[in-house]
Amino acid sequence: MKLRRSIALVLVAVLSLAACQSSTLVSSLEAVIRAAEFALPVIAAEKQWPPEAQAKGIAYLQLVDAAIVQTSAILSDASIALKPEKVLALWASLVAGCNCLPAGTPSEIAAVLGSVGQAVSGFLENFLQGSMKRKTLAGLPVVVISRRDASALSKIRTRAEQNLSKLQGLKQ
Repeated sequence: MKLRRSIALVLVAVLSLAACQSSTLVSSLEAVIRAAEFALPVIAAEKQWPPEAQAKGIAYLQLVDAAIVQTSAILSDASIALKPEKVLALWASLVAGCNCLPAGTPSEIAAVLGSVGQAVSGFLENFLQGSMKRKTLAGLPVVVISRRDASALSKIRTRAEQNLSKLQGLKQ
């Protein structure tokens, strides 16, 4: 149990650093999916937390993975204008992290869900004024995604869809 906790805390720190050092939109979204993927087996293995807390933690991860799927689609679609605004609207409810866990939630669970929240914050920092190089089309912000980034987004989307499927299995 202590070894698992130590490993979880070390990986949380590594994931957090990866998110903070990320300077591109796609790599910071990659940090979010990595954190969510890491949280899955920790949550699945934990047997000592109340069902209400488990349901809230799983629901939070489902919202994160669903936002990743939708964000990947928006960023990959060249026909969508106002990408920053659409992406920010998707993530608005997730920006505060998972503040949904009651007292007594195992520390490993709180740590991995905290790392997901930190990765989400790192991703959203890309949208702060001045941090994103924006082109404009008729005065509206446009995010340009390269072919390489579009390929990476497709892979991220697939991984998020797989996470959603696994999380659905945990709810049953």
